[in-house]
Amino acid sequence: QRERRTLPHAGLVIANSESTRRALIDRVGVPPARIRTVYLGSDPSWHAAGEGERNAARQALQLPADRPVVLFVGAMGTDINKGFDVLWQAWCELTGSGQWDASLVVAGDGWRLAGWRAEAARSTASSSVRFLGFTPGIRDVLAAGDLLVSPVRYESYGLNVHEALCRGLAVMVTRSAGVVERFDGAMTEALLPDGITPVQLADRLRSWRADVQG
Repeated sequence: QRERRTLPHAGLVIANSESTRRALIDRVGVPPARIRTVYLGSDPSWHAAGEGERNAARQALQLPADRPVVLFVGAMGTDINKGFDVLWQAWCELTGSGQWDASLVVAGDGWRLAGWRAEAARSTASSSVRFLGFTPGIRDVLAAGDLLVSPVRYESYGLNVHEALCRGLAVMVTRSAGVVERFDGAMTEALLPDGITPVQLADRLRSWRADVQG
């Protein structure tokens, strides 16, 4: 409500994606001529991690050196737009099969975090997941990973995906996320359909794991 009252009167509004720009026009009523899209950037030192950095990051997080690491980076707060619930249900299906060897690392804070930790503790998947909570060391967390999964319901941009790509990780992200506007045709395998189900995501993760095994 505050945005609808104030933004149409702004002399200039900076949008972080064309998706956000369209929402400002269609849903908030900002005149198109007053909006500029400026994509987010990142520190140029955030390059792909080498083997030494990767091993050190895994050791610091107490992760096995010989197993794939899947990451989720996102707030665990008021809404469920980040889609962790979808990933968690998919993860439980995978670990329940008895044939899944990857680890899941979750970075992000919010009032829902305690509930997710409690649910994980009751689950058979508990030994394969680590909840880090808030961490300023996302650069190092990304160094430890192989794949970042972002099954978002809504995402104006997606800096987590952006930074994961800079660090050399594979990604899976919902195709409607703003960051996808910057993808080229070679990255179609990274796209998840809007409204992806846990079963569909589990299948995508199995395919990714098979590809990693080669």
